[in-house]
Amino acid sequence: MHLDRYDPATHPLLHLIDDAPLLLMIANTCGTLIYHARHHDDGDTRTILAEQQVSWQRQVLLGLSSLLAALFILSDPMRFFSGIVHYIIPLALVGMGTGVIWSGLATRSQGLTDSEGIVQGLCIFCTGAISWYLPPSVWSVIILVILAVWACASAVILLSRVSQGRPAVPEGFTSRLIIGILSLALAVLILETPAAGAFLLVEVLGVIALLVGIVLVVNGLRLRERMISN
Repeated sequence: MHLDRYDPATHPLLHLIDDAPLLLMIANTCGTLIYHARHHDDGDTRTILAEQQVSWQRQVLLGLSSLLAALFILSDPMRFFSGIVHYIIPLALVGMGTGVIWSGLATRSQGLTDSEGIVQGLCIFCTGAISWYLPPSVWSVIILVILAVWACASAVILLSRVSQGRPAVPEGFTSRLIIGILSLALAVLILETPAAGAFLLVEVLGVIALLVGIVLVVNGLRLRERMISN
């Protein structure tokens, strides 16, 4: 848990920059996955029975799939990055736009007006459709610039607050100092050598997929042991 300074509903950009820096999100994700892989609360009998409704085989299979995906990402990071910008992002935007449009239409069918949501959904959908025809190099530049600006803005805000002393950083002086310095280094790396920055970020994504796979497999095997013992 940490202190949020900005409500994402009213200040989404400031929330991303200050409350959820890119490196903080990566660090928290990895830390949570490592914790769940190493620790496990047995819980009471009711909890165990509820968890048994989820097939342990499904968790193991999903974990193995995640491990295979991690191996693919780590074996050829740049090829995976090219696939992200050429296929995954356009499909994600089209799917997101379709979902927003559907939500807006469902709201209107209930007698409520959500024209703004429908327009936003159409814009997202059109962006995804147009991005399908953009050269991967253009999308790569856009993504890396966004990540560099995000990291740089987070570094500026975090380091400026750290410079005011510990009382200005109740969520953790040392951790915010480290994240600020590393965010600045990441922004410089992306801007100076974009290929190296993309390679590093995809490698991190591969490590996260690897940790997800380990957690799912371990939890699935633990669930199997608990089913046998109960």
